[in-house]
Amino acid sequence: MEELSALKPNWDGEGAKAVRTSALGDVMEFLRRSARHPTFREPFLAPTFDGSVQIEWHNRSEERRVGKECRSRW
Repeated sequence: MEELSALKPNWDGEGAKAVRTSALGDVMEFLRRSARHPTFREPFLAPTFDGSVQIEWHNRSEERRVGKECRSRW
């Protein structure tokens, strides 16, 4: 999370926005709630060009992604 919060505008060299504080707060809340589940696995967090954060889980047979736009379902 520290690395995401430290990203400056244009972090990708193509005009990406800095990660919004509200997006980081939403991700932290989502992860806090998810960590209660007995099968919780730590995800990979990726910044997006629009200042959001994508949450990803990977294994050999599948890939799952959650983006900030899914907030209403959290």
